[in-house]
Amino acid sequence: MFLKATVKPDFRPVDPNPDDPRELEDENTWVFDEYNDLRTKITDIIEPLDKYILTYDRFENEYKFDPDAEMAKYDNEEDWPEVAELKANILFHQAEEKRLQNEIPEEIVCSVFKISTKVIRDMLAEKHKKIAQD
Repeated sequence: MFLKATVKPDFRPVDPNPDDPRELEDENTWVFDEYNDLRTKITDIIEPLDKYILTYDRFENEYKFDPDAEMAKYDNEEDWPEVAELKANILFHQAEEKRLQNEIPEEIVCSVFKISTKVIRDMLAEKHKKIAQD
């Protein structure tokens, strides 16, 4: 007794000549065709993720923002800013924290994927929160 397994060929088998009754269709042609269909569908499903990634380009300044470098400005006691300037800076960072919390949702549905953006949102907001609290 022999067991026969289907194998995906590396290339699509050539279709048999319809005029020659002795030629038979390769029995693995359907596997190759189904594999290509599945690959095409997966590519179509993943394509919106490329567009989704571009939505974070507008937060480039928040990614580059370094709260430790911002706080280093206040290390020199002789060069401290005025109270009004310090208050405005704190209010700005509090507003930025709230803006990021409101602008970036916890989850986004993109194609068939449900993406949790909570970690990114909290990381970006935490940078401003750190400035406002320190």
